[in-house]
Amino acid sequence: MQTNLPEAESRPAVEEWMEPERVPVNFKRREWLLFGALAALFAMCCWGFDPERLANGRLPGLGMALMVLALEGAALLYLGKRAKPGPLAIAMLAFDALLGAAYLIYANPALRWMNLMLLFATLPTALYGLAGNCVRPFDGPGALFEGGLRAVHGAFVHMDKPFLAAGEALRGNKRRARGAILGLLIAAPVLMLAVVLLASADPVFANLFAKIAVAVLGEVPVFTLMRLCLTLLFSLIAFSMFYALRRERAELRTGENIKLRAPSAAVRLPLLLFNLVYALFVYVQFANLFGGAQTAAMTGGYAEYARSGFFQLAFVAALNLCVFGACRALCPDDRPVRALLLLLVALTAVILASAAWRMRLYVGAYGLSFLRMLTFLGMLAIALALLAALWKLFFPAHRVFKLLLIGWMAAWLLFNAADPDRIIARHNASRYLDGTLDKVDPDYLSTLSSGALGPLQDLRDGGVPGADEALSKMLERIDAPLSWADWSVYR
Repeated sequence: MQTNLPEAESRPAVEEWMEPERVPVNFKRREWLLFGALAALFAMCCWGFDPERLANGRLPGLGMALMVLALEGAALLYLGKRAKPGPLAIAMLAFDALLGAAYLIYANPALRWMNLMLLFATLPTALYGLAGNCVRPFDGPGALFEGGLRAVHGAFVHMDKPFLAAGEALRGNKRRARGAILGLLIAAPVLMLAVVLLASADPVFANLFAKIAVAVLGEVPVFTLMRLCLTLLFSLIAFSMFYALRRERAELRTGENIKLRAPSAAVRLPLLLFNLVYALFVYVQFANLFGGAQTAAMTGGYAEYARSGFFQLAFVAALNLCVFGACRALCPDDRPVRALLLLLVALTAVILASAAWRMRLYVGAYGLSFLRMLTFLGMLAIALALLAALWKLFFPAHRVFKLLLIGWMAAWLLFNAADPDRIIARHNASRYLDGTLDKVDPDYLSTLSSGALGPLQDLRDGGVPGADEALSKMLERIDAPLSWADWSVYR
């Protein structure tokens, strides 16, 4: 028997925010100013950023800083009094602003790209937390995950609003116009990518398509058209996300979360097995690895000994944190489980120390690099997580995730401010000149930012082979003219 239920009651509650209500387009002067400002910002980026430097993997300096700060400022002005500032959202916004400011100073290409990925992950999530658009309190991992999902959804669902608001002639059939506009917006970048790939694969097709483009567009350069399309696309994505900040409101859920429980035996036995295996591994570490560099050399040399172990051990330490969280959630009040978890944290700390020791051997034999500095930072992040787990074990009522996330963000900012390129170059050059490092790579140091200039000059003065050529290469890159968007203190 069929029942005619109202449409709102037939949908699952968890999917309500995935399908926005079909309401009239509410476009005021504020929305037009926002869209115009975003279009001007991304036009500045598409025309001001040097495509050759981007193709070589080098992000701009001043241009990126202005873009990040302008996006934050536009979002805060657009939200206005609707913003609901919380400690974690404010901390994340401050973190993003400082990451943007880092582009003004430091110029390590890999670090700039990693900062960009962090900005993509944290800035939209922080804005959704600031807008109060999450059903969970914005102080835990669940709220961060929800904020990220809402940000991805909001970046595309309102892309057609400027067209619908401007198209008075389309008012008679909005639904069909909405579908056509969304189809064009989705197809345009995909079609552009397909044309570029086909043109790069077949020069005959590339020549034919160029003739068609000239015939259709006249004297308009293809790159100008691409810049226009990218400006429009990025502006619509950013506008859609900001528009969703004010339009998609969520009721804060204050009730109790669903709690999963398991029999204590189902948790105790696996924990006991984990601890037995880790205890055996810890015994091996104290008997062999911590015995000194000579022991490491007997197992195949520093490089083989360190490379074969660090990443696996770091993964095991991260896995143990997940095991800790699951077991504590399933049996929060069981004393034997708490004792086994305490032992698990202690053994994980030794495993982490083993990973640090192995990486220390590797750096001692082959010098420092950016990737090796990142490994030490990763170990610090895991160590902070272990401290948070230990605190949660003794003080279950405390919410430590917020403090842990702030600690991670502070560690990353300090890593940026420490100028890794200068540390790497100074470490390798001084150790080589002192005779404690067998080999130094001037070519690698020349690829770093100008923070490595002083150590390279020391290597040149010390008569190191290849240092003079590496220094000339770095000076040539530093003295090369830069656009306003690429300017930074270091180069």
